[in-house]
Amino acid sequence: MTRTLPRAGRPAKLSYWGRRALVREVKKNPKITVAELQRCSREMGESCRKSFITAALHQSGLYGRVARRKPLLSARHMKKHLKDSKMVRNKILWSDETKIELSGLTSNRYVWRKPGTVIVMLENKRSSLKEMTSGWEHMLF
Repeated sequence: MTRTLPRAGRPAKLSYWGRRALVREVKKNPKITVAELQRCSREMGESCRKSFITAALHQSGLYGRVARRKPLLSARHMKKHLKDSKMVRNKILWSDETKIELSGLTSNRYVWRKPGTVIVMLENKRSSLKEMTSGWEHMLF
C-alpha cells in the first residue's frame, strides 16, 4: 500500500500544462487581457483567479508592460507632412481653439513580454502613416 507523504507548500492552482497553455496564448497574442486568459483557463477546465494567472505568467518570465508607439515614417513622408502643414498654417486665421481626440483611445496599451524585448503597437504600416499625417488631434476654430 502506498502512503501519501506530506508536501512542502500548498499545491499549485494551475497545473504545469495549464500554465504552458496560458503562456502559449500570450505568445500568440501579447495584447490579450487577464480576463480573456481567465476565460481560456476556464474552458480548459482549470478556473482560477486573475492573480493566479498573473503569478503563473510571472513565473514564466512574462510581465505586463506598456507597448511602444512608433510611427513608420520615412524622410519622404516627413518632408511631405511638413510641407502640407506649412501650407495649411498659412491659410488659417487663428482664433479660439478646442482640442478633440478623434482617433480613439490615447491611453497606454499594455502587452505581455519578457524583460529586454520590444513590442511595437502597430496594426499595419498604412494605419500608422494615416494617423501621423492626419494627426491624432484635430483643432476646431
